[in-house]
Amino acid sequence: MEKKNKQIREYILGLIEKNKELKIFQLPSENFIATKFKTSRTTARKELSLLQSQGIIYSVQGSGYFISSSVEFSKLYPIGNETYKKRKVILLDDKNLLFKIADKLSIDIHNLSNENYFSYTKIFENEDGVPRICNNSYILKSAFKNIDIIKITNSLMGFINENNINLDRQINVASVSESNKSDQELLGVKNKTLIPVVYGTIISSDGQYIEIYERRYNPDDFIQNWVKFF
Repeated sequence: MEKKNKQIREYILGLIEKNKELKIFQLPSENFIATKFKTSRTTARKELSLLQSQGIIYSVQGSGYFISSSVEFSKLYPIGNETYKKRKVILLDDKNLLFKIADKLSIDIHNLSNENYFSYTKIFENEDGVPRICNNSYILKSAFKNIDIIKITNSLMGFINENNINLDRQINVASVSESNKSDQELLGVKNKTLIPVVYGTIISSDGQYIEIYERRYNPDDFIQNWVKFF
């Protein structure tokens, strides 16, 4: 049954990848998918519901499932490896930010709890020690054997691989926001400056949100790195 689930998931994601540029694209129905993969409607509905809960698709009663227009798929690799050699981590104590990010990603907040996530802020600096990226991150504690700050500081993706976590996809939603007090303190930007912000999540093959994050960029450095990181 797990093989069928994976086949259905890959089929739907393939359709999304091919048609994501369209303003509106309706996905095949539960009946069509069940017939195509010789399985039950329940199995087809389970995979569609999983993608819906992750904000990748949405449903309209009586019409079916459609691709969410606000998401983009990205390759999974560490940010900052080539450009930002210096980085530091500080603990993040913001109980509301997790739900704010989840809302931006259309993740059901009823399935989230701060108690299940370890939160921190990673700051990427250039060679001169000037902060360029502020990454507010929540990682799922149960997915890791233990939380190692040193390894997280070096590379979260490396730490994920070390814990043998099978990843499925990454979702990013790009936006622009007015700088806040934290941006002024950590990125050195001026008050009320418009800065690029990316809300995102890394999802495991079994549908868990391994990382939920918010990346806030120094606007002076954004244009030359936007394509590189996303």
